[in-house]
Amino acid sequence: MSKDNTSITLQVYFNGSPHTITVNADDNVSAVCTAVSPFVGVNPDALCVLSETWVGALSHSSPLKCFRIHNNTRLYCFGSNGVAAVMRAEVNETTDGLDEKGLLKEEVVASGVENIGNTCFFGAALQCLFRCTVLRTVLLYMLPARSLEHCDLFVRALTSSFHILDKKQTTVNPKELLTLFGTLHPSLIRPQLGGYTMQDAQETLSQILNDLSLALPVSSLGVMNTAGHLAKDYLELRNAMLSSLENGRAENSVVDCLFNMKIEYHTDEIGSRPDSTDSKYFLSINLTDKCYSLLDQLDKEMGEEEITINGEQHKRISRFSFLPPYLFIVINRFLWEEQAQRRLKINRRFTFPFTIDLYRYCSAGLQASLDSLATEPEGKPASTIGSADYSLVSVIAHHGLSADSGHYITFSRIKDNLWAKLNDANVTEVTADDIEALAGGSPTFVAYVLLYEYTAIGL
Repeated sequence: MSKDNTSITLQVYFNGSPHTITVNADDNVSAVCTAVSPFVGVNPDALCVLSETWVGALSHSSPLKCFRIHNNTRLYCFGSNGVAAVMRAEVNETTDGLDEKGLLKEEVVASGVENIGNTCFFGAALQCLFRCTVLRTVLLYMLPARSLEHCDLFVRALTSSFHILDKKQTTVNPKELLTLFGTLHPSLIRPQLGGYTMQDAQETLSQILNDLSLALPVSSLGVMNTAGHLAKDYLELRNAMLSSLENGRAENSVVDCLFNMKIEYHTDEIGSRPDSTDSKYFLSINLTDKCYSLLDQLDKEMGEEEITINGEQHKRISRFSFLPPYLFIVINRFLWEEQAQRRLKINRRFTFPFTIDLYRYCSAGLQASLDSLATEPEGKPASTIGSADYSLVSVIAHHGLSADSGHYITFSRIKDNLWAKLNDANVTEVTADDIEALAGGSPTFVAYVLLYEYTAIGL
């Protein structure tokens, strides 16, 4: 087998500082460590290498091509001569063998959350939040040593749970976390014989976000490693963007920076100023008679909607004026049935895409900002039209007749097209077809909460 002598140029970040190195495309990862060592003053063997093309630490003895590393791939190194390169809880080292093509085999690397008696709603919310990479980095590596002003014990317990989820094929026992969350919200966490009273997973997720919003202002964060440096820079940028908006606060929380979306509303026609605005963490989508897909319903709700004002018919036009890095979409499958005195479920088919571009639903000002960021591959002219592309990373699904009964599980994208079904403590690999089947239309698990990630996050 002939050796590929093609040289490739890589950007390697160490403690937030970039270093440009050149290696052979057929080299092992150890060649990267050797090349970057003189720049950072750390022994090559003490360096841990991460790549934007792979989940987990790169084995020094494996070829670069196994991790899909090519020209201009961005790598991240950390480590020191005095301590181990990386703790087990920081990254999941990949030790899989090579497949018949010489590439590392991919497998589901995920951990479950025990169900300790009707607590699937809590585990599903936890698993969905864990898929938010920047939030995960904040909790694992950036919490201040001093006590937080709000919800300190709960946030520390949540961090401990995230450390366990970050390990390879382990299980979280949520007892302590549930107890602390119940202290904060006794109406949500109600012990009963043999477990707890079933609750709505989306309401639980919403309350966790509210708690974290109070507990984690961006200014409170520390930095422990390269991932923390990158996340801190990103959050400070998002904080500045939020602060620059009309009526923006000087100090924003991590949750605001990651999940807050702003929508403006116009009546009859789009004017220079909106009639009203709204700020929220969840975009609620109604199931109407004539819409059977998320895209159709977005066209309806973010287009011209008939409304009545003082007895007169008008059109309301909605537009995003600010989009978050992580977009929660709630499919409103539950309605209140007065006679039954409970929320019943709409189980009909409602499809959703793996990727979605929200550009056409954005305000003129936001579109102009996106246009300024539009780029094309090297050698081609820049596009004049931007995009607001999001990719699906997690789905909370429900099986049963009511939001307060049945069973919740989470489906999460682990890597590229590799998906996992996270059913309490059980973790199994599933296909894209299994995710599409969550559209509903049959008495099985159906999508309830969708989590999309902005594709240009770059972290």
